[in-house]
Amino acid sequence: MSISTQILPNAHVHNNAYERLLGIHGAMMAGDHSDHSGMSPDSEELITFYERTINTEVSKYFQEMFHGFQAYPVYSFTWLEKYNICSQKYQEFETLRLQLRHDRGTWQDEFEGDLHLLEALGKGHVTFTMDEEEWKECPLGAVLGRYLGRDREIPRETTDMMTALLDFETVKTLVFGPAPDDVFVKRLSRSQRVSLNLLNDWWNGNYQDKSLTNSAIESIRNVASFDCVQGVDEFRPELERGAKLSESLYHGYLLFLFRQEFNPMYWDYNLKNTFLVRLRLLRIRTLSIANAQRIAYAALGAELHKRGMVEPPTYSAPYTGSIFKPCPWLESHFSTTEQPLYLWDRELGRTVKSATLADSPKYICISHTWGRWRKKEKIKIPRVPWLVPQNEKFEVTEIPQHFRSLQFAERFIWFDLFCIPQDESREADEEISRQAVIFRQASACMAWIHDIQSWDGTSRALTWLGFAFFDNTTQLCWEKFEGMKADAKERADQLSELLPGYSPLGPRAKDLPTESQKIGPNVWFSSLWTLQEAALCPDLLLLDRNWKPLTDAAGVHLGLSTLLGFVDTVADTWMEGKRPDGSQLANPDIFMSNLRTSPNWDSHAPNRWPTSAESLRRLSVITRLDSALRVPTPTGLFIMANLRQCSDERAPAIMSALGVTDWYQKDVIQKRRKCNRKKVLRAYPLSFVREAAHKFGAAFYGSWSPIAREIPVKWNPEGLRGAGSMLPFTRPKDKLYHGIVGVPEYSPFNIVDHPSVKTWVINTDGSVQMRSAGIIAAKGQSKNIPYEATVMMMYCDGSYSPHPYIYDLDNLVQHLPNSEAVYAISLYGDANYQHGIILQGAKAFLSSVSWLVKTGVFYAYNKEMQPAEAVNWIVV
Repeated sequence: MSISTQILPNAHVHNNAYERLLGIHGAMMAGDHSDHSGMSPDSEELITFYERTINTEVSKYFQEMFHGFQAYPVYSFTWLEKYNICSQKYQEFETLRLQLRHDRGTWQDEFEGDLHLLEALGKGHVTFTMDEEEWKECPLGAVLGRYLGRDREIPRETTDMMTALLDFETVKTLVFGPAPDDVFVKRLSRSQRVSLNLLNDWWNGNYQDKSLTNSAIESIRNVASFDCVQGVDEFRPELERGAKLSESLYHGYLLFLFRQEFNPMYWDYNLKNTFLVRLRLLRIRTLSIANAQRIAYAALGAELHKRGMVEPPTYSAPYTGSIFKPCPWLESHFSTTEQPLYLWDRELGRTVKSATLADSPKYICISHTWGRWRKKEKIKIPRVPWLVPQNEKFEVTEIPQHFRSLQFAERFIWFDLFCIPQDESREADEEISRQAVIFRQASACMAWIHDIQSWDGTSRALTWLGFAFFDNTTQLCWEKFEGMKADAKERADQLSELLPGYSPLGPRAKDLPTESQKIGPNVWFSSLWTLQEAALCPDLLLLDRNWKPLTDAAGVHLGLSTLLGFVDTVADTWMEGKRPDGSQLANPDIFMSNLRTSPNWDSHAPNRWPTSAESLRRLSVITRLDSALRVPTPTGLFIMANLRQCSDERAPAIMSALGVTDWYQKDVIQKRRKCNRKKVLRAYPLSFVREAAHKFGAAFYGSWSPIAREIPVKWNPEGLRGAGSMLPFTRPKDKLYHGIVGVPEYSPFNIVDHPSVKTWVINTDGSVQMRSAGIIAAKGQSKNIPYEATVMMMYCDGSYSPHPYIYDLDNLVQHLPNSEAVYAISLYGDANYQHGIILQGAKAFLSSVSWLVKTGVFYAYNKEMQPAEAVNWIVV
């Protein structure tokens, strides 16, 4: 087997150069001289030289060079030295063979190919470095090796699993030991720390049967104790049997994560690009599975405790909803020293200036919605230095008393009515532009949903969903608990507080007030301001009217991102109660990828869930908050804003989370003028949109839009002005859900824009003028070069096709109907993938301008960017 498989883009490093080289001796001995007796002296000399060099020194260096340890910059020169030794020894062997006129071995062609591959890799490797952003994505074992500065040349008698076990124990000591190493802890990125916490919870059996954890630990230690080096697949069957991976999807995922984080045999040769993207996606998926496991474990434990069968669940660490920091694109211009201008002091019962406080105080932020129910009259609140607007939803005069009774440690609270001057002053405008600072600096954030009386329906839904998750992802013996499952289902068959107007069964909706019978989420989920606050603090807690938080069955607070992620994970693993067999669960990555092709898969199954559970799923689908909070991107947040209402100007309500505030500082704060001039698609000021496009780069144009479905076969370009197919937003309409644009399930890694994109100009009517573009394919100009890409088309042969399909891009462009002009053009490259868009329309005829509309997006692996070409297009 060729070691070239080591660098295939989608392959794990399952093959070991040392293993293959051990076969070289067998290949030689299997020839005419399969036994030493009767060999000529010349053959004996060649075999002796081979065993002394190729089978010892060369095989050892091959193993080390392809072990994945090259990620450490200190290895660059030792790596080259090893390559030179390997090349020299092989040349000596070949020279001797020719001198002795011995036949060429069948293994030599493959060996020489591998040697040439090493030479090619080495040319880039001697100058190989990783920047700090890449180190933040690396496996935990690699981070440890870099921190210790150690020589990672593992002795021949040490296995990869032993390396993984020793490194894991070392990292646990550095982070969780009695004397944590603060320097090492600070070097861990959020995603690395989240992954480590998940592994530590699993290792300690915090939310699964402890016997499963013990089986995995014992199995890992047994495999690590073997005294010979073998490939990954050599130990895998024994590891799977001993670890009981067939018992639980969670169990299988955590062992898989353990190997990816600490076993170098699973790493790519340089730990960059595609490998780091795959590791990131694994961390995202494992966190989702682990959170679902924990919520389900708490639900089952609580129900069994009610029946006197077990002790109540006690694990109380906070949940984490995402491996990413909130709005990570804000990191480069975020100050950790800024404070809100005003805070509410609970002890003194008054608004205070932060600058008057001795130290930077800890505080909590309270999110709520009230603008759509504002009364004309303002009211004086004692010890608030401005008049406060009243509303029809709650009495603002009662808020100070509520704050005094809150059971939270922080003395200070940030609450907009009491902490932003309500007088449209410059001071108020400045504070509105600093919402990112205010929410990101808070020690905790909470959403006070003042029209929810209790969490009864949602809590019952969580219990049933937990049972459903276990039913579909474990080999748990449910026969003992059928009555408990039936009870949970019956209790969950009621309305959910978060989507009060929806009931798939219908009858119970009549029990609600007329205002609530309209299908839609609770009003907090319809506000553009609260979308910004959720983006800035995805783990915010949900409080009912009486300020009681939503919790799991163990009493641990559930953040918004964790809640919606849990519902989605149950839906993603749902098999209509048809339990998977153990062999499926033992391979979690394969299980998840094959799940939707299973005959048991039914995408409409959640519609048959009990009412409260189905309502939570519908809430997630309607708001799209699940993916927007767990895998945050600025374009995704822009898209989510389409689904929200705002009683005033839209741009100020979302600009701080996007990091697009320069226009506001210039136009509103400095010049003191309203932001309603030159609005694009009657939604946002032109200066705001252009700043967003400049800061987001090419990704700004990479969203999907259903607008292309409205383009007729024969169309009048002038009549299409205002379509806005290139933009991540649409015209506001008089309803909650308008112009829903699909959120790309994608997490950018290291984006490099095509140089032409910076020349594009957005116009007030929503069109984009292009004078330059990187054209990959054009109708009528076939390059006859295969260009395989995954394509999502919005208008293809008259149909709407949002699901991805793989096409030869050039062939697709040549044969798309209904358009004279079709182009596939580049947007940006990211981690070896090229991303682009498809444009369709009319060729220039009487004028020099071609009028086009964006109808699709695509991505392709390992393709080069095309050079920029001069064009004259208007994309409407």
